Amino acid sequence: KNQLVTRIWYVAKRHGFTIPYPVHVALQHEQVQPFSAAPPEASKLLAEFPRLPEISPEDHASTRPLTFGAGERLFDEGDDLDGVYFVVSGAVSLQMVRDGQASEIATINAGEFCGETGMHGHQAADMRAVALEDTTVVLIAPDVVRHLFEASPRLARETGHTLDVRRKALKSARTALRHGSTRQLEPMRFEADE
Repeated sequence: KNQLVTRIWYVAKRHGFTIPYPVHVALQHEQVQPFSAAPPEASKLLAEFPRLPEISPEDHASTRPLTFGAGERLFDEGDDLDGVYFVVSGAVSLQMVRDGQASEIATINAGEFCGETGMHGHQAADMRAVALEDTTVVLIAPDVVRHLFEASPRLARETGHTLDVRRKALKSARTALRHGSTRQLEPMRFEADE
């Protein structure tokens, strides 16, 4: 085999042919982040909702986008929340869990908040939140929520009303379960205000 290859090499050389040697080229490119489009900034996601005031540049670091697949939990009852979740896309089921059984008490969509106990900083969640589909939320720190409400009293009123209705639904669901009601709770639907 060696002799045959040697003869081929000499014949090729005589006729002006060259036989390239196998060359392996390793290109190294130092990249701080993976080769993919940068995720959108939280402030840009929130800017898609005209009813929300613009977030100041100082508050940008206190907001961050998070994505969840269908069926993933945003948080569970009793989890320590350090902010409020604003749904940018998708839908979230708010559930109460008793004896291993989850009862949906509300469904929220894009343009609505959940995890309101986190408005006051590091408070335990009073319900479970589960993504019903691929969902993007922005986690907003309590100070930023306060700034938003100060900039828009109307947003504060609307959110307060929605949260009051949600608290009543949660209280009603707890009472029904305490008294042994086995019927499936009818989930409440919250429509985002335009």
